[in-house]
Amino acid sequence: MQWFEKSFIPHAKQHNTLGKPILLIYDGHGSHKADEMWELALQHGVDLFCLPPHTTHCLQPLDVGVFGPLQNAWQNKCSEYLAKMGKEVTLRDVVQVYMDAQSTAFKEDTILSAWHKTGICPLNPEIFTDTDFALSHTTSKKSHAPSSYPMNSALFFDIPSLDDIYFPDQDLPHSGPDSDDTDDTESGEEAFLDEQF
Repeated sequence: MQWFEKSFIPHAKQHNTLGKPILLIYDGHGSHKADEMWELALQHGVDLFCLPPHTTHCLQPLDVGVFGPLQNAWQNKCSEYLAKMGKEVTLRDVVQVYMDAQSTAFKEDTILSAWHKTGICPLNPEIFTDTDFALSHTTSKKSHAPSSYPMNSALFFDIPSLDDIYFPDQDLPHSGPDSDDTDDTESGEEAFLDEQF
């Protein structure tokens, strides 16, 4: 709220030479849903456009086409710094190295391309297919928790997920209290964990 009032509004209004409404596209995180923010937006000519939940990876231009090139440029600049200075980027130089990476990555054509890929500008509501909004599928059914992590097989492995409907042949081994895979020496949970780790 303070950022919106003290930083965004003054800077946006200062650069709004056309006097048209200002559009702020933001994600639907709960912390962004404040009545005071909406009131301030109305008072200062800011139109708020809240993206639907879980869609920013498709609809937010920075996520879609800007941060990737920035990350690559940052890694390259850090490698150049290491080769030149013989050490990793220091706290003293991090801002300069980042600004170099930003100037390399933030090109007009890259930014315009990101807006195009999101279907926002030019407006293209047909840019995404049903596949883009399909349920996610589990790609790993192994537990990747450390061996010291307390695991309750009934909690972690006996509750079916939506993926079980679509991939019934890929069920996890049942290792709950009713399973037949226990022996006299170790519980089904221990046997399952030993097999996985």
